[in-house]
Amino acid sequence: MDYNKLSLVELKNICKSKNLQYGGTKNELIKRIVEFEKPLPVIVNDHKGFNLPKDKKIVGIKMGDTEKFIRVSKEIEKNTARRMYYSMDVFYYMVDKDFTFE
Repeated sequence: MDYNKLSLVELKNICKSKNLQYGGTKNELIKRIVEFEKPLPVIVNDHKGFNLPKDKKIVGIKMGDTEKFIRVSKEIEKNTARRMYYSMDVFYYMVDKDFTFE
């Protein structure tokens, strides 16, 4: 949506509906709305400081990434990987150090 085409009153109403501060200039309101609508990035934990065996690493798979789930499932069947935990739409698995998704 092009917020520049909206009036100050319309922008204030949008801010109110999103529970944002609605005072300020048109540019300030647009900036607040745009910042509010930005999707939050999914951050995959790098597990620095996690005490892993030297021949292992942890990989994270975002929920819905079917190809990677299939690849890790094959490793679990071979007992070369195991599920560690789930956090914020990411599943974490301990796998062999040389494991790749290719």
